Amino acid sequence: MQLSTTFRHMDASQAVREYAEERLEKIKKYFQRDPLQAHAVFSVERNHYHTAEFVITLANGILIQAKETTEDMYSSIDLAGSRIERQVRKWKDKIRDHKPHGDPSFSIRQRVLSADTLDPQPDARASEAAAEQKRVPTAPPAPAFSVVKEQTFSVRRMRVEDAVMQMNLLENDFLVFTDIDTKGISVVYRRKDGNYGLIETGARGPSSSLPIVSSKRPARTIAMKVVDFLRPDLVIPELNGGSKSEVLGEMSRHLAQNQAGVDSEVLRRVLEDRELLASTAIGDGIAIPHGKLDSVTQLVGTLGRSVSGLEFDSIDGKPTHLVFMLVAPASSTGIHLKALARLSRLFRDAVFRQRLIEAADGPGMYRVITEEDAKY
Repeated sequence: MQLSTTFRHMDASQAVREYAEERLEKIKKYFQRDPLQAHAVFSVERNHYHTAEFVITLANGILIQAKETTEDMYSSIDLAGSRIERQVRKWKDKIRDHKPHGDPSFSIRQRVLSADTLDPQPDARASEAAAEQKRVPTAPPAPAFSVVKEQTFSVRRMRVEDAVMQMNLLENDFLVFTDIDTKGISVVYRRKDGNYGLIETGARGPSSSLPIVSSKRPARTIAMKVVDFLRPDLVIPELNGGSKSEVLGEMSRHLAQNQAGVDSEVLRRVLEDRELLASTAIGDGIAIPHGKLDSVTQLVGTLGRSVSGLEFDSIDGKPTHLVFMLVAPASSTGIHLKALARLSRLFRDAVFRQRLIEAADGPGMYRVITEEDAKY
């Protein structure tokens, strides 16, 4: 399981992270063949409210969420993990049968409004009576409200039964979705009598509000290829460093020597700062450190190999053999995410990983990549 963590109002703790990883490992038995991604948020409020919140993303797009607050962080982790496990056991058959219906999806905004700014105040009637007695014309009050909390959600395409499942797995009271059968925006919600309600708005999402009719075949989407951002001279067949810090420095220097506009020390600091958030070693001997620089104008990567393996704080505790470093322009938004997705997909293939490790030299490693790229 790939786990990323966020610590709020508390120091980052490796012990807390490891405990959460161990607790979440119990869920993997339900999805042995599917890769899982999880994000954990640990926070402390008023010095004694310890909150643990988990969001797990399954391979089919389903999200599972749980949040618990106690006076002990480890207890909060245990309770949140138990809630997720209970939900998974309850819905496991439907989860396994669920097939993503693909996007287009779009985002909506939810706001929590303060009741104090919207409800009538206790002295409102007295003020109105006094104004009536004086018969002084007053302008109507301008609409005003206070936003307590604001969140953005993705509206995805699914069937009603899948929407009910997703709402429960998120532990929400409602869910907005695009109904596959009616093509309209709908809302499922939890009723006080224990049943579920369904509101069919009849409205269409932004992606379908302006249909485009064409007699031509749609253009084929060209997938990003690794050779788009990796050159043969940026492959290091044998890394000399034995630790994460040494390897990040070594790969930064190699890229700086072969790529204009890269300062090796600046890049190393950027990469190490990213590692402080969470290790980029995703398990199975793979690490994908990444960062952004103002001085580069296009996405560029460097691939390094350690046949014997090195310590990279991998989520599975095993040595890392292949390190793919990505550097993107500071102004870029989504290109590095596409590259990360492409690499993650490639490295899930055990045969592909083994071929890279067994390649005779740098050109051989690059040839393995070009052959794999040609399949897509």
